[in-house]
Amino acid sequence: MKLIIACPVTDEPVPTGIRIDPVSLAAMPIVKATLERCPACDGRHEWFTNEGWLTAEDYEVMEATAAGRRMRAA
Repeated sequence: MKLIIACPVTDEPVPTGIRIDPVSLAAMPIVKATLERCPACDGRHEWFTNEGWLTAEDYEVMEATAAGRRMRAA
């Protein structure tokens, strides 16, 4: 899953370049990170890991893939 943050300038969701699962994200300590070039505003942003969220699209793809595997196995 991709970790997303909101651009503080445009408030648009932007990818951080980090891929992580929900369990690992929940276990991660809150740390400061830097997005060197924001695709929404071209700025540099500092943010904390607890400000991000995971993309639902990746989760839906994972669920569909798992469901397909279960159907083939049955």
